[in-house]
Amino acid sequence: MDKKIYPVITGDVVNSAEIEGYGDSLEEVFSQFGKDYKDELPLEVDRYSGDQFQFLMESPRLALRASLYIYTKLVSLQVPVPVRISIAIGKIDDLPGNRVSTGEGEVFRLSGSNLVEMKKYQRITFGATNGVIGQDLDSLFRGAMDLLSALLIGLSQAQADVIWYKLKGYTQNEIAGKTDRKQQSVSDILIAGQWRNIQDFLERFEAIFEKY
Repeated sequence: MDKKIYPVITGDVVNSAEIEGYGDSLEEVFSQFGKDYKDELPLEVDRYSGDQFQFLMESPRLALRASLYIYTKLVSLQVPVPVRISIAIGKIDDLPGNRVSTGEGEVFRLSGSNLVEMKKYQRITFGATNGVIGQDLDSLFRGAMDLLSALLIGLSQAQADVIWYKLKGYTQNEIAGKTDRKQQSVSDILIAGQWRNIQDFLERFEAIFEKY
């Protein structure tokens, strides 16, 4: 029987020593994330070494959306908490026991090593273990993630906030009601935050991994 393919997402806080109270922010966001993605998480988001985290998902298709959910929510806070996120997709033998960080196998190592190797200009990266996708597609995704990183680094708190709601599927009118903004203001913020480009890439990513 073929092993199932899982996404492993590993991340850490950028310049965590300079951000007071980032631990409480992580706990708050991960708690909400756990509720919104409860059907996708075999285990809770695992925090370790203070500013690092890792989680495992059932569906590779949703790995990028989930990662953007976490990134934009953390950046939208009153005290922003920028993070770096490494997505790895691959086959694993067995699910970890109680903690994701105890997982063994190539995909766990790949997610962690890619995070360590990230450059200052990167906020999100991608990798797949051998045999999951071709090398050309893997390389293309890596380059696309660098472009996405440039968009993410440039997001204001307002843009991150509104994009987070779009990632959850809300309409502009619904976002206006939830954020006490006018619909036109929401539209302008989405345009300035390059939502259409982010959405287009996200949809293409999800279409490619729909079969996994």
